Amino acid sequence: ILEAFVKDDSLFVKSCRHLMSQNEKVVTMPQFEFRNICDTKLESIEKRICSYKQV
Repeated sequence: ILEAFVKDDSLFVKSCRHLMSQNEKVVTMPQFEFRNICDTKLESIEKRICSYKQV
């Protein structure tokens, strides 16, 4: 189960970073707000991924 969570989180991280790199395509909210939301979630997910790998 933990391995599945790691894969899902890793995919989310990859997708979010991809969207952040294409800022001209993100028009639903200000780019700064979008990046702030993603950065916060990415930080949390990366901590979780590290803890999964330690288990």
